[in-house]
Amino acid sequence: MGGQPKVSVLVPVYNVERYLSKCLDSLVRQTLDDLEIIVIDDGSTDASGAIADRYAEKNANMVVVHKPNEGYGKTLNLGISLAKGEYIGILESDDWCSPFMFERLYTQAKEKDVEVIKSDFYKWWSETDISVNQSVAPHEVYNTKTNLRKNIELIFMQPSIWSSIYKRDFLVKNGIFLTETPGASYQDASFQHKVLFCVESLFVINESFIYYRQDNPTSSVYDKRKIFCVCDEYDECRSFLQEKGLPFTSLLERARVGGYLWNYNRLDEEGRRMFYPRMRGDFARIKKEGFLTRDLYPQSAIVKILSIINGLGKYSQQRIECGEVFGEPIRLW
Repeated sequence: MGGQPKVSVLVPVYNVERYLSKCLDSLVRQTLDDLEIIVIDDGSTDASGAIADRYAEKNANMVVVHKPNEGYGKTLNLGISLAKGEYIGILESDDWCSPFMFERLYTQAKEKDVEVIKSDFYKWWSETDISVNQSVAPHEVYNTKTNLRKNIELIFMQPSIWSSIYKRDFLVKNGIFLTETPGASYQDASFQHKVLFCVESLFVINESFIYYRQDNPTSSVYDKRKIFCVCDEYDECRSFLQEKGLPFTSLLERARVGGYLWNYNRLDEEGRRMFYPRMRGDFARIKKEGFLTRDLYPQSAIVKILSIINGLGKYSQQRIECGEVFGEPIRLW
């Protein structure tokens, strides 16, 4: 590989020996010339590290870094610091992608002259080999060069940070990194919001390349122990906004509401009992600060949020249906 790579793909790895070969196979078959693959083994205790090493021996554009177990955020931040590519992409080690993914994203990013380009993805079940297309954004966001100042609907995009590529210089210049909390604790939420707060040129295409595995029982989305990690991510984003003096606090708090409802719904009854007071308290603060406004919330959402603040709802209810609050499921975030 001569000169600067066009794209550096970061693959964070931790105990995924069952899935890693399929992931790496999809990367070594990419059609993009000058692709750098950086596999960061976060202290795996299974055969993941050895599998990655075998691939690197056969592929000159792949580098494997072995490190102690420090969590998802610190692992990807190391990858960002090591990447040499013009753009940076991420592929989770239990997922895989189409062979033309990075050629297509890079070509489009250069043609549109954007700092970030994002795509849809497939939800994929390996046992049945069923894949379902997943849109990442409201329809009005697609196929237009935009940013958060021009279109606040961007705040409702799903935090699938791995279905995008980012200009490396853009990330570094703006100090956009993941929070380094232990484990995999929804650090993608704050990373995406930081990107949206700072990006001047973003383009979303309605094509899918990533196959996002739905039947990995160890995925962090199924971890009911991490009850308050979502709160930490939104608090981190608020600190980021304050440090940079950016005018998006009301949008962030609107996103927090959706994120909290998503988190509440994934928890069991014991988890909901623990999380409900924090959710209620933060919703009350959002109202007190003047961010519960009709330009960001439909009347039905305001009524529902007020019922939570005033204690009319109970933690033991089965779900708080997001459709009942915000309409489209995409608006969770």
